[in-house]
Amino acid sequence: MVSRLLHLEFPEGVKTIYVDGKLYTRQEFNKAQLLEKRRGSKGRFVSGVSSSKIKFPKKHIKQENL
Repeated sequence: MVSRLLHLEFPEGVKTIYVDGKLYTRQEFNKAQLLEKRRGSKGRFVSGVSSSKIKFPKKHIKQENL
């Protein structure tokens, strides 16, 4: 089962969120996201973090007319 924790952001102004059958507080959600980043392709935890699982922030780049 694919976890959606890596693709979600905890909304502002909300105390809890319900994802994949579990209720998370902000602190529990952040901890679960960190653990999911360490999970390998076979579902087991690995020592290194895969760069493909790291969620980079979206940059708002304004394109100027050159």
